[in-house]
Amino acid sequence: MKIMKRLAYSWFIPIALMALTMFASCSKDDDELSFTNPDVEILDDGTTSNGSIFTPVDDSNFYIDYVKYTVTNEDIAIINNEVKHIIVDDYLEVSGYDSLSFNGKAVFAKTVSYKGRKYVVKSIGSRAFENCKTLTYVVIPNTVTIIKDIAFARCSNLKHVTIPNSVTDIRDGAFVSCNALKSVVIPNSVIRIGSSAFSCHNLSSIMLPDSVTSIGSWAFAGTPWLKKQPNGVLYINNICYVYNGKMPENTSIKIKDGTKSIAQAAFFTYSNLTAVEIPNTVNFIGDFAFSSTGLKTVTVPSSVQIINHFAFASESLESIHFLGFPPYSYGDVARYGVKLYVPHEFYDDYKAIYPWCNFTIIEE
Repeated sequence: MKIMKRLAYSWFIPIALMALTMFASCSKDDDELSFTNPDVEILDDGTTSNGSIFTPVDDSNFYIDYVKYTVTNEDIAIINNEVKHIIVDDYLEVSGYDSLSFNGKAVFAKTVSYKGRKYVVKSIGSRAFENCKTLTYVVIPNTVTIIKDIAFARCSNLKHVTIPNSVTDIRDGAFVSCNALKSVVIPNSVIRIGSSAFSCHNLSSIMLPDSVTSIGSWAFAGTPWLKKQPNGVLYINNICYVYNGKMPENTSIKIKDGTKSIAQAAFFTYSNLTAVEIPNTVNFIGDFAFSSTGLKTVTVPSSVQIINHFAFASESLESIHFLGFPPYSYGDVARYGVKLYVPHEFYDDYKAIYPWCNFTIIEE
């Protein structure tokens, strides 16, 4: 018995020491990584001011530590809820990685001086790290304002991401299916979170700031965080985000006063929803918000300025009562068999403005 104990200790002590050494080493590396690559200058001989590995591609594309950067002057802005391409001053976008040499830890530069110009890193590009199985660690500098669509989608081993207090827009699918990610802190600069942005199966802790005013459909779908929320209408700040859980038959919902927007797909496919009261504080109704519900009629208050695509696309819906001027919409809102009841003073406006002009319009 004593021999067995000695053997057990002889194995345990070295392993324990090894584990502690590894842990200390990892912690040290993580601390160092947080301060790597803040400002990088590419010198004339192709070396860098901080010892990073520089690999040129052409005048507009290069790699630093196997992360690709692209000089661009194109951006996307959302104007009247439509996506517009605009031209801005040259900046750098993180646009990809070298799949053969990348080591899994991405700590992006803040600025890069290259060929006599100093560029600021302002965005993480669409699909930049999509399906990168080696990616485990991401530190985004506080110069970045946008994380674009599917930037880190399906990075199945990503465990840590630092989002700085400069990011305002996290777009559709930015971190979708990053299923090793267990927690995320969204800073108080973020205004918009896109559809499926954080739909990750093991994401149990999400810190949401007061600054968020727009959340896309299924932004947190399938997360343990969402499952922990109470059943019923889930509000995030002034957003009616989603109905969580199973809805009882013949449900009538009064959306709370002060709500400013109803998110995309908030009540999508909830056929047990038969009545809804929308307060006069709501100014935006998202795509598919009440699509495929059991609503037969709905009243839209005068405060609503935008109604998005298929917001009321339900076979059961027979009428929509508008109390104000025609809201802006970029596409079909409901099936054309639906009757619109509108105020007398705005009848001509509804008759003239798309898509309302395609409906049967009745004065009230």
